[in-house]
Amino acid sequence: MSYIATCVFVAWLYGLYFLAGRSRRQIRLALDNRVPGTLPSDFSRLGFRKLARNIDPERLTEVGRVHLKSALRTEEIMFVLLIDGFLLMVGIGASLAK
Repeated sequence: MSYIATCVFVAWLYGLYFLAGRSRRQIRLALDNRVPGTLPSDFSRLGFRKLARNIDPERLTEVGRVHLKSALRTEEIMFVLLIDGFLLMVGIGASLAK
């Protein structure tokens, strides 16, 4: 039974890794399409890129806004998977402990 739990855990981690990479790529594409005169430092804090929900769409071109919308959707899916997967892992761990 622990092999099934391990496989579910690995699939969950792989899904999070895939969605994080996809979100990162979409944010990069959005930030490549910024309005002229906008500084790259407007989109980062302490050297790290902001999450998609913290980026101001007014500082992006129309193409950048499309990529930002896609990045927002991917981040929402990723956070839901993170929470649901964590609850699933706790449930599986509790059932295996019995």
